[in-house]
Formats: sequence, C-alpha cells, structure tokens
Amino acid sequence: MLKQALDFMQQTERPHVHGEVRLKILSLVKEIEAVYKQHARKPTDRVCDICGKGDISDIHKVKDVIKGYEHREHTSPWLCYGHASGWGISYMRFEEARKMRLLGLNKTTFEDKLESRRTVFSEPVLLDEEVDLHFVQYLAKQLHKRSMKK
Repeated sequence: MLKQALDFMQQTERPHVHGEVRLKILSLVKEIEAVYKQHARKPTDRVCDICGKGDISDIHKVKDVIKGYEHREHTSPWLCYGHASGWGISYMRFEEARKMRLLGLNKTTFEDKLESRRTVFSEPVLLDEEVDLHFVQYLAKQLHKRSMKK
C-alpha cells in the first residue's frame, strides 16, 4: 500500500487532477523522514566496552547489538564504530568458515566462498557459546594491541 502511494506521488500525468494529493503525500514523506533522522541522530549515551569511546558522530555511533548477538540483545557488548567494524569482519569470516565446512567446500577458491555466502541455512550455523568464545578471542586481541601501544 505504501509503495502504491509513493508510486502515485512520483507520477506526472494529470497534475491538474492529482497535484494537490501528490503534494500532500510528499509532505507526509518528508515529515516521516524528518522524524526518522531525528531519532537516528540522537546520541546513544553509551560507551564502547573495549576502549570506552562514545559516539563519534551522528552516523558513527556505539552499537548496542553486534553481529552474532541479534537474538540475545541483552548479552550483546556495546562497541564503538571502529571495534564494531572489526568485530563484524571477524565474525563474518568465522561464520563463513563454518558454512564452508558444513557445505564441504574448499575455502581456497573464490567460487566456494561465493557459494557459502549465497547458501541460506534454516538454523544459525554457530552456537551462542561459540560466538561468545570468538568474541572473547577478539577482545583479547584488541586488549593486547592496546597494551602494545602504551
């Protein structure tokens, strides 16, 4: 229904009949966008569980739910933009390796990697305990890096 309204708003025929309605739809869309942007840009008032940094900007904020913890939000660590990006890459590689093993694929070929990414599993391929252990390893590496800088 919303798609039909947006499509109608973008049409150009018969402006003398539909012009006023299209302008009203456009103003409602702009109002919805403004409400969304206001909500999306408000500060999170959170800090990263690894480095203690808060929001960097309106866009780069502390994530309160990271990959692997979507179904158990209350246990998810809070990560700044940088650490959330690093964790996302690490988690994606870990999950991809598991999928490839389950599919019996050789991870050295590009085609096998693509196949593992395209395959949809009905159940998660990683147990919560495995995700937690992988996060602990990621955390240990980050803390080690930080200690080497000092």
